[in-house]
Amino acid sequence: ETDKIEKTPAIQDNGFNPRFQTDDTTDGARFTFVVEDAETAMLGIRVWEVNKVEFNTLVGHACIPALHLRPGHRSIELYDLQNNKLPHASVLCRFSKQVIMA
Repeated sequence: ETDKIEKTPAIQDNGFNPRFQTDDTTDGARFTFVVEDAETAMLGIRVWEVNKVEFNTLVGHACIPALHLRPGHRSIELYDLQNNKLPHASVLCRFSKQVIMA
């Protein structure tokens, strides 16, 4: 899969400790990506503030090489548009991987 994009629904009044979940789960959103070439694959994460009145605003982003992803819970630090680390801004993710033999 190339350039696959997954999104969580926007949650109103999600404040300083936002939770990203889908409608069918209570423990957070779950996404599956098939990686064919782990040496060149990247996982991009973007966090947006969704506002009814104004345009949506990018809060922060991260980009991680697939080879660096390790199973388990990981705190992913977020960066601004100039790629400066945002203080105290991170997304908690749980990663797992499964090798599929063709």
